[in-house]
Amino acid sequence: MTLTVRFNLNGASGPFSNLAEASADSGSGSTSDVSDNGTDPDSDRDGNPDEAGENDPTPIVPTVFLAQPAMTLTKVSNFDPAIHDNDGSGDLTPGDLLGYTISVSNITNGDALDVVVNDMPDANTSLVVGSVTTSQGAVVNGNTAGDSAIQVNIGTVVGSGGATVAFEVMINDPIPAGVTTIENQGRVSGSNFTDVLSDDPTTTTVSDPTVDRLAAVAAAVSAAVSVAIPVFPAWGVPTVALILICLVAWRRRMTLG
Repeated sequence: MTLTVRFNLNGASGPFSNLAEASADSGSGSTSDVSDNGTDPDSDRDGNPDEAGENDPTPIVPTVFLAQPAMTLTKVSNFDPAIHDNDGSGDLTPGDLLGYTISVSNITNGDALDVVVNDMPDANTSLVVGSVTTSQGAVVNGNTAGDSAIQVNIGTVVGSGGATVAFEVMINDPIPAGVTTIENQGRVSGSNFTDVLSDDPTTTTVSDPTVDRLAAVAAAVSAAVSVAIPVFPAWGVPTVALILICLVAWRRRMTLG
């Protein structure tokens, strides 16, 4: 008789075993026997298959299949006025600091190998050199004078494991007119999975950059423009234009005369 049995491991790793019992009834009574590991119920050939050592359960060694690693990368920003607000405005403005936290996760049971996190800050920001930290591995770029980008070699991320990378940037001051947001997106790569771009978990969009809106940028640009243009409330624009024409004509007459 051959039986096929399916086991539900429920996350357990073993060891497991199986023991069967066969019984039968006949006109002269009933009989039963307990299974023994192997194919010979009386391995010592003494005519007694029920003695100790011959009713052993059959050990079961499960085969665990490791899945291909699947990585996720999330990135959130952090603006804490008590730490990052350099101008005391209470809002994110040029000259302020902005923190980022990148979370790397392996959502399968297969190990992710040679994991590396790379990040290039927004062109309107500057990396705060020395601010890069990691919960696993080593910071290759980001903490040395002159570094402008981030590289962290995390190494192996075991199944269901993860790591965290954090750093800060400073928003450029001055900032070009029309720039109202700061965007940033990182990338995780490895030797046995495809690259993954960071995702902002605070939005419903998948694999989108982390975006922060600057406060009062439009007002600052407007103020700069108004200062750059002279205003003549008493004379009026036509009067000023007439004066300029007269000055040009006078200069030309003096030159010809």
